[in-house]
Amino acid sequence: MNATQETEHIQKLERRARLVDAAGKLVWLDRNTAAAYMGIGTTHLDILIKQRSIPASKLGGRVLLKRQDIDEYLKQCSPATSDKP
Repeated sequence: MNATQETEHIQKLERRARLVDAAGKLVWLDRNTAAAYMGIGTTHLDILIKQRSIPASKLGGRVLLKRQDIDEYLKQCSPATSDKP
C-alpha cells in the first residue's frame, strides 16, 4: 500500500468512526450511517432490507432505518452469552 492509498484508507476509517459516533445519538439513520453503525457494507444492508430482516422506511428517495430496530436485529444475531466459564 503506497502513502496515498494509506492516507485514503485512514480517511475512510475516520469517516466511518464519525458516522458510528453520530448514529449513537440519532433515532433514524440513513443507509450509509446504518451500515457503518452495524459494521457492514451498504450492499449487505440492502440485502437485509430486501429480505425484510430489518424494517426500513423510504422518505423521498432516502432509505431510513430506526436505530432501535437495528439494535434489536443485532441482539438477535449475536451469540448467546453463557454464565459458564
